[in-house]
Amino acid sequence: MGIEEAPGFSFQDRNTERAINTFIFNKPNCFSYENEYRFLLKKSGLVSYTPNSLKKIIIGSKIESESLRDMFIETAKTVNSNVEIYKACVKKNSFKIHIENLL
Repeated sequence: MGIEEAPGFSFQDRNTERAINTFIFNKPNCFSYENEYRFLLKKSGLVSYTPNSLKKIIIGSKIESESLRDMFIETAKTVNSNVEIYKACVKKNSFKIHIENLL
């Protein structure tokens, strides 16, 4: 017994699409404090935006290259000199992450 087939329609593809949309567009309530905004486009490439709309950047805890980190900071400051820069830090013996001011 498996997924029923219907001419011209794939239930498996539809279910896969639904699962992907759930992961991309939904966020567990326990992370609501992050006030994160996401935007997705159907096309790839550069997107124009107002420099002042870049308010904060959080650099991930697993970034190991200082030069890469510095490049992110320099680029962000070039776009908006008032951007806030933070770093995510994983607490020892825990899955919790806290955010600390980097600059």
